Amino acid sequence: MNVNVNGATFHVEQQGSGPNLVLVHGMGYTSTDVWQYVVPQLAEQFSVLTYDLRGHGKSTDPDNDQSISTHADDLAAILDHFDIEKASIAGFSFGGMVVQQFALRYTDRLENLILVTTSACLTDEAKEYYDGRAEKIETRGVDSHADDAVRIVLSESFREANPDKADEYREAFLQNNPEAYAGAMRAMLDWDGREGLSVLENPTLVIGGGEDDTSIMGDEPGGAARELAEIMPNGQLEMIPETIHYPQIEKPEVVAGKMLEFLQRSA
Repeated sequence: MNVNVNGATFHVEQQGSGPNLVLVHGMGYTSTDVWQYVVPQLAEQFSVLTYDLRGHGKSTDPDNDQSISTHADDLAAILDHFDIEKASIAGFSFGGMVVQQFALRYTDRLENLILVTTSACLTDEAKEYYDGRAEKIETRGVDSHADDAVRIVLSESFREANPDKADEYREAFLQNNPEAYAGAMRAMLDWDGREGLSVLENPTLVIGGGEDDTSIMGDEPGGAARELAEIMPNGQLEMIPETIHYPQIEKPEVVAGKMLEFLQRSA
């Protein structure tokens, strides 16, 4: 369904019944691409809401506004539309930064927080990398990064065992709006949630890929996940072995299981 809020039109899907759980995807893909393999298991116990971020997938972005603050306000407006006062919220990668901002700005609307392969800030090296990648996308188009986009987020063993899925994600990446994608990359450059997160009391599950060495992830594989869990007063860390940046695609049953265990304990 389409929902018109906060100056944009959002593609939203709801599945299941029970307590509210919202899943926020990252840049480069849609809510379906990122969450499709975990939603069925989660929807057995929760009312799961997913949506395409503004400028991604089937959602619009009339003002080309990819700021993390705007994305957080979008999430609040979508919850308002569905009369959801409070929810547990999961965010992946760039979407993890969005839900961190939401958690800090709309703390009273958050039940439990789940952060999947994301970071509280970027290293200086990562900032330089993402700024350069944004310029590359703007000048040469998304096809200039399509091969690397798959290689750096799905492990070699997974790609070799599932070439059809690797191809699927390459083709999905090619559907990106280059302006929105580059804008989201640049929005990360100045994001730093560490101070606020250090006093956020909500129960938080941090999920990291055991071999995730993408630039968003800190100085060592899974480093940012470990830092996040250490920063947060009620942070719990789960590393998913033999995965890179998309553990919910490579090992969806494991990730969904970890999420459900955490949410049940925090109920």
